[in-house]
Amino acid sequence: MLRLLPVFLLIGCSDYGFTPEQPVERPPADIESVHEEPIPGEPVADAGPDVFTKPLSWVDLDGTNSYDPDELYPLSYSWRLVSKPSESQSELVDRTSPTPRFFPDVAGEFVFELEVANADGVWSSQPDTVSIYAEPTDGFYVQLTWDNHFDLDLHLMRSGGVLYRRPGDCNYCNMNPNWGTASPLDDPSLDTDEIYGYGPETITIEEPYGDEYTIAVKFYGESGSSSCIWNCEPTRATVRLFMDGVETHSWTRTLNEAGEVWEVARVNWPSTAVNDLDTVTTTSLSYCF
Repeated sequence: MLRLLPVFLLIGCSDYGFTPEQPVERPPADIESVHEEPIPGEPVADAGPDVFTKPLSWVDLDGTNSYDPDELYPLSYSWRLVSKPSESQSELVDRTSPTPRFFPDVAGEFVFELEVANADGVWSSQPDTVSIYAEPTDGFYVQLTWDNHFDLDLHLMRSGGVLYRRPGDCNYCNMNPNWGTASPLDDPSLDTDEIYGYGPETITIEEPYGDEYTIAVKFYGESGSSSCIWNCEPTRATVRLFMDGVETHSWTRTLNEAGEVWEVARVNWPSTAVNDLDTVTTTSLSYCF
């Protein structure tokens, strides 16, 4: 079945193993950029303070505090994305704007470098850097990425939920189910569905209710079709779990054929106990019922 939906994630794991990730301390915010003394005849680049934001939220970089000691204006700007999480597909587009926008697609740190030139065409010899820290803040956040152009789907089932059956399975055809508990804040939301490969796909619950959640990944097919146009290829999937803003687990496994379902783990809330499952089955189902 052809599926057309909107198209809008750091650990090395074995293909069939689980490696819990230890929380990493958050670095202090770059409150104010610090520069060496200006070099005579050169402008000074200022990439602005570090930014803390949620994944999948637009961020405005700000180089407008860059200056030229000799007041040779206007300045020209050149931004470069120098590092990002290995799963990210995001790129910086408007590299010559003083205030380019950027979309951090996965959780992690993105580092940018800025150089400026004055009206005489003299470039700064000391680039300035700024980091964007994309940090989930929801109570429950699970992220799926993979390594090629095939279509994988993220599923989250509540206790008693069945794959593809509404309302207990949150997935691309049941993106924001009402699980009938305390408030809308404890309902899950599939935030992105990427049918042309790589991901990310994310499911969030802002304030989880007491329940047990099963994380699963389905190898759907290719380009929105529940099969592969020629042949499916081995596809390495990575799932990262964040609870109360802290990454607690990461799992990786290779799936081989359309129809395979990887049950990743079961998570109890509010105890936050995680039971690794790591089982693969197959199904002919491809749409909700």
